[in-house]
Amino acid sequence: MRISLASFAGLLAAALCATSWAATPPVESKSASAPAPIGMFEAMKAGQVEVQYIPIDESRQAKLLFKNKTKEPLSLKLPANFGAAPILAQGGLGGLGGIGGGQQGGQQGQNQQAGGGIGGQQGGGQQGGGAGLFNIAPEKVGELVVATVCLEHGKLEPSKYVAYEVKPLSECTTKPGVAEALALLADGKTNQKVAQAAVWHLANGLTWDQLAAKKVNRVGRADTAYYEVNELQAAMELTKHVEKLAKANAKAITTTGSSE
Repeated sequence: MRISLASFAGLLAAALCATSWAATPPVESKSASAPAPIGMFEAMKAGQVEVQYIPIDESRQAKLLFKNKTKEPLSLKLPANFGAAPILAQGGLGGLGGIGGGQQGGQQGQNQQAGGGIGGQQGGGQQGGGAGLFNIAPEKVGELVVATVCLEHGKLEPSKYVAYEVKPLSECTTKPGVAEALALLADGKTNQKVAQAAVWHLANGLTWDQLAAKKVNRVGRADTAYYEVNELQAAMELTKHVEKLAKANAKAITTTGSSE
């Protein structure tokens, strides 16, 4: 069978077009790409996420609930630390539009403000993620349990029956060293009791003698010391360390003009 030159040229062009088309990689759908991370407080301000703080072990531990209020996946950049302040009781059941929480009781200011660290050690989230990221599916609620401390010695312990507002730590305390101590607590580089002693010293001015004299009331038994000697010694060392860190961080901010 004879093929004319013109027919051969046409078949060759068609083959080249088919080969070129087959070698072209498919265009990825934009919807399949991961969401761009956004800072937790930035997302709260924009109304993208609602964060609830629920004490689960008085001052020592709390649950953070993150409600994604959007119809898209949300990737939160977790802050190194945060504050939580009791808000005026409103009655009824509280918490993220009916999820979690408990009865809001008491009066504003009776319970201590609290602080905690989140930082990079948490990571993950509901759908995985990098260090310091917490991913939440559309219109779903994520949960983290974090170590916490009290920021106002002498007031009532934090309570799950009191509503709290999560806010930047600087709105609860600006005492140098507190933010650094909470970051170390979040990273597991100190324990809660040691961090608490350091924070009461830094934020509330308690002396080491006052902390050593602090007692645990035992019903029907003799009171016991709240802190062991080795815990106070560790808290003293932690305080020296975070004060140095705070000075270095303040110097870096002054030099660069940014806290980033």
